[in-house]
Amino acid sequence: MASQPWFGLPGDSRLLRLSGALLGVFIVWLIVTTIHPVGPMIFLWVPIPAGGVVLTAVYWRTSCDPRLPGPTRRFWRHLTAVAVLVTAGTSSQVAEVLDNPGGGGLQTNPVMVAFNGAAVLLIVYALARLPLDRQTPGQVVRILLDAGTVMLAAGVFMWYFQTRPMLGREDTTTVVGSLALTAVALVGVFAVVKVMLSGYSFIDTKGLRLLIIAMAVGTVAPPAQTALQAYGARAFPMQIGLPAMFFFAAWAGEQQRVAAAGGASRRGSPSRRRRYYSLLPYAGVAAVDGLLIHVSWVAKANDPVVVGAAVLLTALVVLRQITAFRDNGRLLDQLNHNATHDALTQLPNRARFNTELHRAVGGDPGRSVAVALIDLDDFKKVNDTLGHEIGDLLLVAVAQRLKDCVGEQGMVARLGGDEFVVVLDGADPQAGDLVADRIVEALRLPVVADGYELPIRASIGIADGHTRDEPSVLLRHADIAMYAAKNLPGTAYLHYHRDMTGIRSNDPAHFGSGPLPTPGETPEHRQRLDQAADTALVL
Repeated sequence: MASQPWFGLPGDSRLLRLSGALLGVFIVWLIVTTIHPVGPMIFLWVPIPAGGVVLTAVYWRTSCDPRLPGPTRRFWRHLTAVAVLVTAGTSSQVAEVLDNPGGGGLQTNPVMVAFNGAAVLLIVYALARLPLDRQTPGQVVRILLDAGTVMLAAGVFMWYFQTRPMLGREDTTTVVGSLALTAVALVGVFAVVKVMLSGYSFIDTKGLRLLIIAMAVGTVAPPAQTALQAYGARAFPMQIGLPAMFFFAAWAGEQQRVAAAGGASRRGSPSRRRRYYSLLPYAGVAAVDGLLIHVSWVAKANDPVVVGAAVLLTALVVLRQITAFRDNGRLLDQLNHNATHDALTQLPNRARFNTELHRAVGGDPGRSVAVALIDLDDFKKVNDTLGHEIGDLLLVAVAQRLKDCVGEQGMVARLGGDEFVVVLDGADPQAGDLVADRIVEALRLPVVADGYELPIRASIGIADGHTRDEPSVLLRHADIAMYAAKNLPGTAYLHYHRDMTGIRSNDPAHFGSGPLPTPGETPEHRQRLDQAADTALVL
């Protein structure tokens, strides 16, 4: 039977409860000792390495959970090694404190720097191996700028509260070690923020947030301790910070395992995740601005590093916004293109054609405007016999030929299905004939699509008009002429004239005596289509 949740922690988490109990007992014992020292000093320091041991056990159990995907287990295996390194580094600090009680609490030593530096680099490696969501080049630039902004803000605080007070010390080894650890920590901050902003597919959302909290606690504790000691305080924030860091880190690992047990989505919610973390760079700028106010007004100091960092952070945010504006502009252009163009042929669609035709007939009075409607005969047979994929290839090839024929003289659009339309602004009937002749010649050659040779027969109707004509009337006239052209052999075109009014199919009364070929059924064209169909059936 599963145990009940304890203060909001996952229900079946004995190791996590042990980590929380160590933190709680330590805080109580520290308060009691601060009021009235009692008991041996070792009781104040043992919970720190003990918390690291519990953290290692939690991560190892999570990394061995078979319900988690491979990349997730690999990530937590790397963090298990990180927990071992951090535990070894903090244990060396505790050993130094117990060996030198008058040394002033936890101090930076070469052993700790080596272990913690290796731990941070291993975290960066683990994050680098996480499969992340795909990003556009603009998104990558913004992510790097945001991560750099947060890293710079963290670096300013570390320098002001931890590194700067140590610069006057005679212990060069301690100063160099602190600087090296700070630099490595900043690399870790950059990597974590980059993952947060890039999108993570294999880490539980809540677990990653808890891991970030743990890293934040571990990052803030050293400069806080240095700052308090500078003012003569006797409290050691790292005494509380390290057990708290171990607790939140253990909670992150346990949350990943519990999420897998409950069948929770490991992908999280992209919209919530991106909205939550997009505030990080602005929070970093606000924090450095607050530090600038503190340095200028409270501390009455003129610190060029803080001032320069504030200016640089502002420049990074401005650059980030410029990049975002450019990406938004490209996105709007793409959306506008998708709204006005056919997805298959990339030609203008019906909406764009209507806009262009209204613009043409609304121009200067007396200008000629021609509309040519083009319909592919027997296109349905190609789809039914060879498949829609071959039909799509045929449409794309015809669209490109029409575009090459019209060039800069007009606009080619796809109305839908196998119907295309051309708008010729300023073209008289003779110019329309030249374009139509080029189209007939271009469609004379068959289209080779996926190994099939497909003959083309098209019927073209041209409506000659002028500015101030009704667009719908021009299109209707072109439609009538196109249906009349279907009665002619091969690919042919006709200009609309009044005698065609009402014609929608072959009507011998309007074209003299004698039978006319059925639309799309000229002997040569029918023979070529039948050959293509027979080839498809054989293959």
